[in-house]
Amino acid sequence: MKKFVENVQCCWNHRQYGRLVLYTLFAVLMFALACVGVYLVIQLIARYMDLIMITAAVVLGIYFYSHERSEKIRKEREEAERRELLRQQ
Repeated sequence: MKKFVENVQCCWNHRQYGRLVLYTLFAVLMFALACVGVYLVIQLIARYMDLIMITAAVVLGIYFYSHERSEKIRKEREEAERRELLRQQ
């Protein structure tokens, strides 16, 4: 980006208006492509919102289930270790 600005300033200072127009067209084209890309991503999300929500719900459900299960296993393991220590004493 810095090099692009330097090239535009150089063209302006050296009165190379043809290149300046090309750089300006390039910048406008890149901005337009970025806008189209954002628009397409928004359209994609809007089109498949139900699938995205279902997938997110399933993933979160699996995560919370596995997290709860691992906590339960960890507590059982700690309880077993505590009982073992009490038995040894």
